[in-house]
Amino acid sequence: MDMDKDLDDEKPDELLLGTPKPGSGKWASAIRIFDVKSLKSFELLELEDNEAAVSLCTCVFHDRAGESFLCVGCVKDFQLQPKIAGTGTIHVYRFLEGGTKLQFLHKTPVENVPGAMASFQGRLIVGIGKALKIFDLGKKKLLRKCENRGFPSQIVHTECQGDRIIVGCMADSFFVVKYKKMENQFYIVADDVVPRWITSGVMLDYDTIAGSDKFGNIFI
Repeated sequence: MDMDKDLDDEKPDELLLGTPKPGSGKWASAIRIFDVKSLKSFELLELEDNEAAVSLCTCVFHDRAGESFLCVGCVKDFQLQPKIAGTGTIHVYRFLEGGTKLQFLHKTPVENVPGAMASFQGRLIVGIGKALKIFDLGKKKLLRKCENRGFPSQIVHTECQGDRIIVGCMADSFFVVKYKKMENQFYIVADDVVPRWITSGVMLDYDTIAGSDKFGNIFI
């Protein structure tokens, strides 16, 4: 009896058995700042309320005198299969102490998963579900300035060079988008003739894109 009790009280060895899985729809995301050479951690912020971090970028907003901010796209109660998403939010943090600490400013609710984001001409460009949106920094939340809802599937990649924006959709490959400042509008100017299931992408130069799909293919 005593031996059985001791075995029940003994904690499982994660090196042998692996880390216990929390189950579908359970997340434990964190934001960490560390030195890439020494691997020393300077800051670790754990997200609460079962929020999953799905995208992030740094952004220098045009009216903030060159100060850099960290923007993190999160979604609450996110389930991959079947795909179920709760409330989406965009968290904004200020860098302190030479970029080694973070100060939380505010979070902005959005209607879908903020799956991709990038800095664009002093503003934040975000792919939220099937929509591409531009935000400016406000005192209590991000302020939406422009949007385009003409994309066929969820946006999973955004990248910018000059006035050219590359948008990767989950099941429809890449789109080339231009933003006309005078009209405050997005225009899709080119797309891929092959519908690819995008997992990642990068602009090699102003006229060249490299990407990969979920079947293991790499294309340029």
